Amino acid sequence: MKQWTLAPMSGLMTFLTVVCWLLPVLFVSLSLIGPIRPVMLLTTLFLVLLYISVWVWWRPGHFSLGEGELRLHFPLRTLVVPLDEVEGCELWQGSDLKARYGTTYRVGAGGLWGGFGWLRSSSKEWIEFYISRQSDYVHIRRKGRHSLLLTPERPTDFVADLQRALDAG
Repeated sequence: MKQWTLAPMSGLMTFLTVVCWLLPVLFVSLSLIGPIRPVMLLTTLFLVLLYISVWVWWRPGHFSLGEGELRLHFPLRTLVVPLDEVEGCELWQGSDLKARYGTTYRVGAGGLWGGFGWLRSSSKEWIEFYISRQSDYVHIRRKGRHSLLLTPERPTDFVADLQRALDAG
């Protein structure tokens, strides 16, 4: 079974993640100045719990390919995509995404360690996505299901190995 980790975050995703983590620090600091502000502390707790949920439920740690399936491994779950429901895969850049789907709107987590969840396109299509950068996307077309958009490390190798597995059928 071959494995690929989620690609390292791009500069923008790293910046957004740092900004997200500065918010709880800011809220705790502000709540400690003067009288204690319970609302600030509760907001901080909510944000930290939300961030943890993104890490354990929405952000895949790695992808694996073997035994007739593609697996997306998350800390608390595994998403299994049988290869017999995959029509094909391509390596895309941002311009390819825009050319195929037009403007997209995110439904899910965005900015904290990447983008995870769903994209709704201006053509009314849904794309399931798990990305950590804005380039070198792997677009996976599925039969009768939503497409997948991933950013594995070594995306060219990932596409070649997935295509070989599909061809071997």
